[in-house]
Amino acid sequence: MHSMRLCLWASCLCVIAACIQNREHTEAQQTQPTSELSSEIITDREIEAYAYSNPDLLDGLPSEVPVVVSYKGRTPTVAFRIGCGSNYGTMLEAFGYDRNLTLGEMEHWGDLSNLPDDLRRANGNVDVPIITLRCGKTVEETRQQVLQVFSIIGATADKPQYYLRLRSAPDYLFSASCLNLFTALGVTDTTGSDLVAKSIATLPTTRDFWLDPTDHGLTALEINCYSATARPLPAPPSTIPVLPATPIPFDRPQLFVSDYPFDGVRTSRPLYLISNGLGYAIDCGSNRAQVQQAFGFGTTTPELIAQDDPRFLASHPNEQPVLHCRNDDLMSVLVFESPASISSLYYRFNKSRNALFRFSCSTAAQYFETTTLPAPDGGTTNKALLSTRQALDYLLFDRNQPEEKTRLYDINCAGPSESDLAMVDTWFASVFGRPITEGERSVYRATYNRLWDELRGDSTQIHTALVTELEAKVLSSELPAVVDRALAAANPAPNIESDCEGHHITDYLKGKVTGGGFGAPLRANFSLIRDFIQERAPRLVVRMRTHFRWTYGITSIGSVMEKGFNRGLMEDPDDDLAFLSLQRCAGAKIFADSRLLETYVGRGVSNGKRYNIYQPGLDDFVAYTHDVAFFKTDVGNNKTAAFETGIYQWVYNLVQKSHAPWRRDLIQAYDDVFGCVHTSDTQSECAADEGISWWTGAFYRPEVNIPATPNPDFSLAMLRESHEFYLQDECTPAGSACAYEIPKIVERACKRNNLSCSSSTIESKTTSIRGFIKKGTLKANYPSIECYVRTKTTTGCNFTYIRQ
Repeated sequence: MHSMRLCLWASCLCVIAACIQNREHTEAQQTQPTSELSSEIITDREIEAYAYSNPDLLDGLPSEVPVVVSYKGRTPTVAFRIGCGSNYGTMLEAFGYDRNLTLGEMEHWGDLSNLPDDLRRANGNVDVPIITLRCGKTVEETRQQVLQVFSIIGATADKPQYYLRLRSAPDYLFSASCLNLFTALGVTDTTGSDLVAKSIATLPTTRDFWLDPTDHGLTALEINCYSATARPLPAPPSTIPVLPATPIPFDRPQLFVSDYPFDGVRTSRPLYLISNGLGYAIDCGSNRAQVQQAFGFGTTTPELIAQDDPRFLASHPNEQPVLHCRNDDLMSVLVFESPASISSLYYRFNKSRNALFRFSCSTAAQYFETTTLPAPDGGTTNKALLSTRQALDYLLFDRNQPEEKTRLYDINCAGPSESDLAMVDTWFASVFGRPITEGERSVYRATYNRLWDELRGDSTQIHTALVTELEAKVLSSELPAVVDRALAAANPAPNIESDCEGHHITDYLKGKVTGGGFGAPLRANFSLIRDFIQERAPRLVVRMRTHFRWTYGITSIGSVMEKGFNRGLMEDPDDDLAFLSLQRCAGAKIFADSRLLETYVGRGVSNGKRYNIYQPGLDDFVAYTHDVAFFKTDVGNNKTAAFETGIYQWVYNLVQKSHAPWRRDLIQAYDDVFGCVHTSDTQSECAADEGISWWTGAFYRPEVNIPATPNPDFSLAMLRESHEFYLQDECTPAGSACAYEIPKIVERACKRNNLSCSSSTIESKTTSIRGFIKKGTLKANYPSIECYVRTKTTTGCNFTYIRQ
């Protein structure tokens, strides 16, 4: 019973379309609206208006009375006498007729006293309900004829969508097929815009309960509308309105035994329970101990309360229904409320006409459920019904007192219920992150009972107060373990390593709880700490991935990137200043360790060349050594920028976007201009380390090393040209620092042409070559010099790498 689920209706709704006027009313003005001529009616059912004489002025009605009869086929179902004097037009319009329709235009059926017999004959000798509708002096006076209006949730246009009960006929549920009736009775205006708001939202199952012939047995009657002025009804609600739960008012109930002669009680001294100022006789016979326990009073025989005791007299004895431990019939009513709880469950005993009970503890409710007698056929008499909160007040109708609402009785138990106390285990686990022990359960259940009394049973306040006590216990004795549990339970979660500045995540979290930590404080609560971690961790991972990629060049997602921790970013993953602080810290640590610096700089060099946008590929280790040496110095010259960017990313960006040639082009250019022996793509007798280092700087920092050459392309032709200019301008003068280069080129030319060149010969030729280069008759490169050495003339030897 208590696990009953709430399911909201999802029926599709459409505005009733049967109330559309399909023809002009001019014919109706001239023709009597008999059943044969009223085919253009709402839902194709029939309605007819008649005129009756009333010479005896029966029931205070005028001498001539219009009567509207609603039919099903040719059989009348209900008749309405309109007692409005000469102003009957308004009430005629309630049934879809023109308000200007006169009595003379209606078929006349004689004396009003004959109406019951006329209807009975037309209905197979069965009485037809006759209802009198009157026009009040005010709209409110007219409205007083209506007891309630119900809207059926999810009802489609082909089914009754609204019902009303009339004060003069409370045993009927009337459904009208058009808006007119509700307007005429003062329920709503001509638009019907507030009809849904003024109606009581009701489930179809509640309507069926009212119509059950074995229970309430109300009768449903459909009222047809003539199409002349009929207006369509607005769509009823499509979903169940769920209102806030209504708690049982708190009080401290008292249990007695009484010798008062209660009606319907077979026990001479029944239990007498006073709750919320009302007294209830409990007729249980020998089962008194069980029901006492169910209400939380233990098994000790209660005090006998005297009939003249002020407490007894004030409790209105014998005015409330008797609670029997054994019931022939039990119905539970679950009310749609939020949140759903025991207080949303009502009980009806023995088909009570208008009494519903609810209990503050589940043990009392379950007791009455289990003591209900089985049905004679062996089935259950324990039935269930769903209801909206709005319809609950009208769920049970007392035909003898039709205006009274359902009587709702709230009965408190002596203390918290077992289901209430069971929450201690749940709250403990949520705060401590572990199951409660038996000893702890005993202690905190006692705390719950104390708080229940102090806070007058307010479950919300009890929860807050008890959780506060549990958190204080965590703070005083179990915080490290709770933090560890929260870290283990969080998914995803950062690791438990220290961050760059040496802050351990557990110390950080404990600091947030104790107040000595970082940022906004956390409560000493496992669930809150876990949720904080789970909320921050995914965002932290994103920033840590960026950190590891930029600083260390780790590009694949793995345990290192997923589990990185940083205190500042854990506090606020979107804090850019915290991210830069982390970058600077990590960069400084790398720079201080030459091994680490070489590793991450080298990774930037290798990956930068692999993904170079101009000529992807890799050089061998010699070139790599020169590049790494250069960038280690470059990082040192730009620490702040390199650290904040990430050492790896700093190097990678410079290499990946550089026009630098591969080392083979640099070596080839040396060999071509200086005539060196080409031993490999990266080694040559000409390309000295200092030259390679200079060119490395020129490649990656051209704005520093060759500022006069904007946007250098570093092609092989450009490198040859540069070397030729260098040999021509810097090495040709005999007194220059590199004057030794031309004699070496002459010596290489002699060897390659198998010429025997003494040192004096080499010196003589060098002197001549310098003169030719200065005059411009010989170019400063190996091919031109070799041609002169071989041919002893400059004719035909003026080769050049310098682009004209």
